[in-house]
Amino acid sequence: MKIHHIDDDFADKLCQLERRPTDLSRYWLLTQTADEVLDYRDAVQWYTGCRQNIISGGDHSFVDYPHWLAQIWAFANQGPTH
Repeated sequence: MKIHHIDDDFADKLCQLERRPTDLSRYWLLTQTADEVLDYRDAVQWYTGCRQNIISGGDHSFVDYPHWLAQIWAFANQGPTH
């Protein structure tokens, strides 16, 4: 088993691999404002121009996920819109 050490240098290298979404139709941001781990505003900014649903409240587990599942499935099955 290989153990990876995550330090600032590793985090910097990961950041260099990040790419902005290019085909905005392929992304849908579903986020909740009370996520205690991630700041939803960062995601809203990162995915500007993409379909977005920002739900008030919730938490990191994405409260009420089953409610969204049919819509998520439909979105995933529509394929790219070119």
